[in-house]
Amino acid sequence: MQHDRHEEAREIISALKDLPVESPEVDATIVDIQTSLEEESKGGPFKVRELFTGGKIQNGRRVGLTIAIELMQQFTGANMM
Repeated sequence: MQHDRHEEAREIISALKDLPVESPEVDATIVDIQTSLEEESKGGPFKVRELFTGGKIQNGRRVGLTIAIELMQQFTGANMM
C-alpha cells in the first residue's frame, strides 16, 4: 500500500483472510491501512534526534527508562535467571 500497489495489496489481504477480493471486510482493512500510513507520514520523515527529545510523546523519557531498566538488569544479574 505504501508503494501504491493497491491491487496487489487487495489480493494479498483477500488471500490471507480467505475472502473474495470485493469483500467489505477487505475494503475495511484497506481503509485501515491507508489511514495508518497517512497518520504515520504526518510528521514527515523520521529523524534520529526525535528519539532523544521530549516532545509530545516523550520519546526521550521512554528511551531513558529503557536504558535504565537494562542497566539495572545487568547490575543485579536478573538476566541470568
